Amino acid sequence: MFKNLFSSPETTLGGIVVFLGLVFTQVGYLFDIDPLTNPDWGIIAAAVGALFTGIKARDNGVNSKKAGAE
Repeated sequence: MFKNLFSSPETTLGGIVVFLGLVFTQVGYLFDIDPLTNPDWGIIAAAVGALFTGIKARDNGVNSKKAGAE
C-alpha cells in the first residue's frame, strides 16, 4: 500500500495535512478540562478517508508507470 507513497507528493501531502488538522482538533477535545466536550467520531472517520484519498490519488503529470499502477 505504501510502496509508492510519494510518487504523487502534492496529493499525498494534502491528504496528510487535512488528516492531521482534523484529528488534532478532535484529540484536543479529549484533553481539555471540560468534561462535556467529546470528539466527533464522524469527523475522525472523514479525516481517515481524506488521508487514504490523498495517498491513493495521482497528481497531474504523474503517469501510470511512475505511480505504480501498471
